Amino acid sequence: MTTEAVHNLTDEALVEAITKTNDTMLFEVLYDRYESMVYNKCYGFANGIDKAKDLTQDVFLRVFIKLGSFKGKSKFSTWLYAFTYNHCVNYVTRNTAKKFEKKSLSSESVDIQNIDEDIDSTREFQNMRVEQLK
Repeated sequence: MTTEAVHNLTDEALVEAITKTNDTMLFEVLYDRYESMVYNKCYGFANGIDKAKDLTQDVFLRVFIKLGSFKGKSKFSTWLYAFTYNHCVNYVTRNTAKKFEKKSLSSESVDIQNIDEDIDSTREFQNMRVEQLK
């Protein structure tokens, strides 16, 4: 297949070709098409440019692995957007939980009376991040 022919394939046809061959050169075409969309979504969740780049790479690595789970019930771009969104929400959730754990573990004594406030503030932060996406 020529380079021009590959670039003219629909996303869905490209995904089908990639899943049949595991050809990373074909995947590079998908990457080029959607790198900026994925990066922009990741940037909204990340704490800086470098973390957004890392998240973008993580998304594409996982997409390559999970590409076979794309069933074509929606457009590929919709599937990729949802995949990216879910990955970023999970990233924020994990990091929020880690920060909470570090805070709890680093304290010599835990103030049981204020623990509900800490949990509530964590939930508020997660809800704020989710609201920013809408």
